[in-house]
Amino acid sequence: MPNQITARVPGAGARDFVDWMQNEGNVTLAPSAIWAAFAAAALRSALQAGDDELVISLLDLQAEGRRLTNPDRARLSFLPESDPDARANLALRDLSASPISSLRLAGWDAPSLSIATEGDTYLICLDFTPDQLSDAQAIQLISEFADRLTDPLRHLL
Repeated sequence: MPNQITARVPGAGARDFVDWMQNEGNVTLAPSAIWAAFAAAALRSALQAGDDELVISLLDLQAEGRRLTNPDRARLSFLPESDPDARANLALRDLSASPISSLRLAGWDAPSLSIATEGDTYLICLDFTPDQLSDAQAIQLISEFADRLTDPLRHLL
């Protein structure tokens, strides 16, 4: 059974950032694109991955989605797609439009980060096995991801 770490963060920072980008920069961003960039940056830091290529798999409830290469190093308005067969370093599951607040599914070779909403709050859940991440790496990953959600400008600076 995988290990699990959960966090709860205010949603205002990320929502205000998306609104600001649209109103001031005329740039429409999908929340999942922002989350992919934040997750890749947090994972890169936790793994001390430096310039290594990281692939983030964006998933919906049916496990369908797309894979992004180094979304933390790309413009938020244009995230580069990966080869669909590329091995993902992290699965990112968007539950925000669903009544589901967390889930634990079998069959992933990578850690899984899910994001749900509860009112004005984001619920974040990281599932991982010891061969994927150490406890310290997992704590760092979810902490840095939560920090970026709370203050998105942290990611840009």
